[in-house]
Amino acid sequence: MELLDSRQLRAFQELDRNGSFTAAARSLSLTQSAVSHSIKALERSLEVTLFERLGKTVRLTRAGAFQLSSEGQLIAPDGAQVLSDGSTPIQIPIEAENVQIAGDGTISASTGLIARVGIFNPDGQLQRDTDTRFIAEGGVQPSEQASVLQGALEASNASPVLEVSRMIEVQRAYEAGQTLMEQEHQRITQFISTVRDR
Repeated sequence: MELLDSRQLRAFQELDRNGSFTAAARSLSLTQSAVSHSIKALERSLEVTLFERLGKTVRLTRAGAFQLSSEGQLIAPDGAQVLSDGSTPIQIPIEAENVQIAGDGTISASTGLIARVGIFNPDGQLQRDTDTRFIAEGGVQPSEQASVLQGALEASNASPVLEVSRMIEVQRAYEAGQTLMEQEHQRITQFISTVRDR
């Protein structure tokens, strides 16, 4: 993985905040081309697409869900702080350059170690709190065996083969019902025709 530059992270933050390269460039006192090059370099470094380009506007992809707050804290899209393994908010210094995230979740820069992303296992069942948040009623324990994968795709809990077979089953049931209704319509039409002819 290439080293990350704080200028790339600032360009990412402003592009997310403003929604367009032009507005982000204006906010950073840079050219639109410079912001575009910074974002492309960041995406190459992380080996993931961070923004969907939609004409003159951009939107974050799921991969680009975390961002820096104006205070330099790593946050989720809803503003919730990303916590370290010590359960404290992760603060990225503004002057930090060459920021790297290792497989064990360690975040470091040219100035040294910054923090380690907190990865926890629940004790017991999880209860849904909001769309993307869960409550571990039994508490949590640090996970020593988990790893951070940049650019990885989340696996689906749906089986494509099973879902396609269910779709075929539903389609066949629909067609059978439609055939039955057509036959009944023909029978009634024939009965009315026979009664009318008498």
